[in-house]
Amino acid sequence: MDSIASMIVTGAERAFGLGELLLKGVPDDGFARFAPGDGTLINANHPAFIYGHLAIYPTRILAAAGQDGSAIAPPANYLELFEAGKDCVDDPDGSVYPARSEIVDLFVRSHRAAIDAVGGMSDEQMKAKHPIEGRMAEAFPTVGHVASFLLVGHTMMHLGQMSTWRRAIGLGSVM
Repeated sequence: MDSIASMIVTGAERAFGLGELLLKGVPDDGFARFAPGDGTLINANHPAFIYGHLAIYPTRILAAAGQDGSAIAPPANYLELFEAGKDCVDDPDGSVYPARSEIVDLFVRSHRAAIDAVGGMSDEQMKAKHPIEGRMAEAFPTVGHVASFLLVGHTMMHLGQMSTWRRAIGLGSVM
């Protein structure tokens, strides 16, 4: 019988793979730009924001599991730029967001580390109570709930935004 971890890792690997595919063909000079609309810009999350936002959450999975996530911890400015509730802004001169290579590197490293960590967890670890009190613990009461949401549901939700952004700038499907 499959473990809880293996079920989460299966979805997480698919989401992670899609995240890498969606970057193909994205121009560096458009990475932190809103997509063009009919005579205006579409005020919707761009790749820099999407991948930067997704890169800050894997450490929270490790923290919920009582593991050290310091090797993949985002720089402090990432929390200021990409935390839930922060506004995505158009960055035509590249002065707001970190470089594409830095954002993508953290996204890849942090997700790979979290997927690997989750893959090594027992069912008992997955069923352990989420240690952080508050809204997150109410919505996701166990480590498994947190890992599943952050590595699969949350990631796919934002990658849907990325897919839409790609279409808006004229890039095709990656599927």
